[in-house]
Amino acid sequence: MSVLHRRTAGFVLAASLMLAGCGSESDRIDVDLDGSGENAVAGIYRVTLSSTTGNSRDEDWLFLLAAPQSTVEPVARIAGYDRNDPQRIMVGQYRQGVGQTLTGALRFYDIVTEEIEEPSEDPEVEEPVITEIEVRRTRSLTLSGVFDPRNTLDATFTGQSEDGDSVGDGRVYGEYQERAYERLSSVAAITGDWRRQDEFGFDAVTFNYGGDTGVFGLAPDPVSGSQCRYDGRFSLINARFNIYAISMDQSGCGTTDTPGGTPPLRTMQGLATLRDIPVGEDPEDAREMLMIMGSAPSLDDGLAEGRVFRLERSTGP
Repeated sequence: MSVLHRRTAGFVLAASLMLAGCGSESDRIDVDLDGSGENAVAGIYRVTLSSTTGNSRDEDWLFLLAAPQSTVEPVARIAGYDRNDPQRIMVGQYRQGVGQTLTGALRFYDIVTEEIEEPSEDPEVEEPVITEIEVRRTRSLTLSGVFDPRNTLDATFTGQSEDGDSVGDGRVYGEYQERAYERLSSVAAITGDWRRQDEFGFDAVTFNYGGDTGVFGLAPDPVSGSQCRYDGRFSLINARFNIYAISMDQSGCGTTDTPGGTPPLRTMQGLATLRDIPVGEDPEDAREMLMIMGSAPSLDDGLAEGRVFRLERSTGP
């Protein structure tokens, strides 16, 4: 079996899924306010990602940067995605250094299509059969740069996987999104039902945030089309700002080599923010939610996965 070609796969939502149940009592929402100041690098940034190697191009990304939840462990979270190809995702951590510097260690997730060549089962056909399969990839990435508080983020990146498959080198330049970030966050604002519908008007992705009862969600696997289940929690990072921390277990997602085998359990970490808040209204009136998260098995083992969910608040049956 030989690999002939790879190309980026599009973002696909599978058929309708139904909502059920809630998470366990231990998955309640945490409230942990930090003391980040005006000079913190945290925020929401609209970013132009420019690759300087390989297939050079400019991409339109959105990044969420969340300040540390504790001064004891001053590590902050970062999560971003390609707005034109939501299968391309970055999730990781960063540190604010001396002055206006930062460094980050991230994973870059994407899904590509591989064309494989296999012998024909018909002995009279000499030509091989070409089959396309979708494959997850995960590669490490480092980020370093400077920021202008509440204004811009300017950094360079470089990355390479263990098998030498390079992410490439490039630059990210982002502009601070004051109105999106400087909104209050609260348990009440995210509590309720959220969904993404398919082109036929059926619920393809459904999540329920039940306050103290945690998070429960169903969504299709973009590779196998099987149903994925999510159970977990949200954490308030700073009640003054519109970013939430995510921790979820993903189960029942994907296929196995063994008939009847159990798909892998993935622990997903990431960030979320509320979107489409009417001018002059409270975050509880937000009509959209964005979640960006990724799992962290060993690199290149085919199990790591990043997911982006852009959801609408459910207002009826």
